[in-house]
Amino acid sequence: MMSRKFFWTGTLTVAAAGLLTGALIADHLLHRPVRTTRAAWKEVYKAPGELVHRVDAIVLATAVDVQPGRIATSDNEEDVLRFQLVSFDVLRGLKGVDDGERITLERAVASNGGILLDFDGGDFEMGQHYLLFLKRQEDGSPYFYQVNDQGRFRIANDRLVAVARDDKVAAHFDQRTVREALALVRTNLRAQSPRVQ
Repeated sequence: MMSRKFFWTGTLTVAAAGLLTGALIADHLLHRPVRTTRAAWKEVYKAPGELVHRVDAIVLATAVDVQPGRIATSDNEEDVLRFQLVSFDVLRGLKGVDDGERITLERAVASNGGILLDFDGGDFEMGQHYLLFLKRQEDGSPYFYQVNDQGRFRIANDRLVAVARDDKVAAHFDQRTVREALALVRTNLRAQSPRVQ
């Protein structure tokens, strides 16, 4: 037969282990870091000419405004994806958009479950100039979306800074002066084949 002292020691040990485990799980759930996720892009381009030819718009533009956008939910309403609308004033419309137009880009910014969607380069800085390769929304809305991480460049000291610096297509534009980059886009637009670089 088990002694009373052994019984209470065992019971208290099991209870303490349970409380400690519960506290650790609760702390993890309350203080878990925000997770980032990697994008599975709809289209990824193999050459600069292909990028130039397959997008709907190419603009040198200034970010001027950001507003909350739509909230998309799954059929069972358990998964939520939030969007924002970023407005740009077009300084140079190289394809699909004219100089001086104001365009709006829709981008996913966060989902439930603590996932931050920063794979596209993160938030746009208001007043900052960007070279953007964009597609029109397929649902007929007036908004554009960033084609992928290959298609976003911040302008710093008159040079392009790529989001996807290790991508061979983005690297073709990365660190070029704005003038060189715009000339490269125009050359590719004049080319007959999207495979021409």
